Amino acid sequence: MKNLNTPLFALSILTLISFQSFGQSWQLVAGGIDGEVSDYAIYKNELLVTTTSSDPTKLLVKKLQSNQWIDIGEFKGSMSNIEVSDGKLYIMVGSQDGPDNSWESEVFIYDDVQEDWIRNSRFDGKIAHMADYKGKLVIAGEFLGTSYPNDAEVLQWDGTDWTTIGAFDGYIGSILVWQNQFVCAGDFTKVNNVTVNSMASWDGSKWVNTADKLDKLVGCNDYMHYLRGTHKGKLYTINHCEGGPYNYGAFWNGSSWTESELQKNVNAQT
Repeated sequence: MKNLNTPLFALSILTLISFQSFGQSWQLVAGGIDGEVSDYAIYKNELLVTTTSSDPTKLLVKKLQSNQWIDIGEFKGSMSNIEVSDGKLYIMVGSQDGPDNSWESEVFIYDDVQEDWIRNSRFDGKIAHMADYKGKLVIAGEFLGTSYPNDAEVLQWDGTDWTTIGAFDGYIGSILVWQNQFVCAGDFTKVNNVTVNSMASWDGSKWVNTADKLDKLVGCNDYMHYLRGTHKGKLYTINHCEGGPYNYGAFWNGSSWTESELQKNVNAQT
């Protein structure tokens, strides 16, 4: 999930739209992308996107320069994230090329001098998310091997090696930096043996439970969060509930949950 202090972009198959903030109008940035855009980054004041290509096994990185898209990278894979951290540009590429179609993931860093991508790391397993937190690159996913024995883990790059900062007993569905904390949401009850309600925050030294349970508002106990952004200082989540509404939009303000106006409209019509 991107830092929401920077411009937001709506990504579509043929066009890219810029959105500066809530309440303002959408403006066309550029079109002509022949593929599906999956992620974006602002690097040295230039817009970069990752997109699919005519070959379904390959991904492209494009840079917008003088209203034209320029290819600056081609990778073998089917999913990707691109992120800027500590002034460096990173891309994660994942593919199901392992034994029995298992996931393999690689992280590359862009070399400005050589104008090429250099492999940083390779993992057996799936890197589902990548973000910058306080100038350090953070990844989250399901990793294989004896070094990663947990259902899901959050790893942090220190410039030399990866360190596990979060060991989860379930699935991480999304990540976001909010109020100077790194937030993970999904379907889990513990991280580093701390009991949480499917949402946990890392402040740089410890994990804490981010939000109260949704049961008082929604009427269900078994649910999974997906972080979808922030609005006026509040976290916005889409929540999948067992025994209640399947897709339920709600805001967390740091002390209580409120349903979104859109959710109220949905409820009124059902």
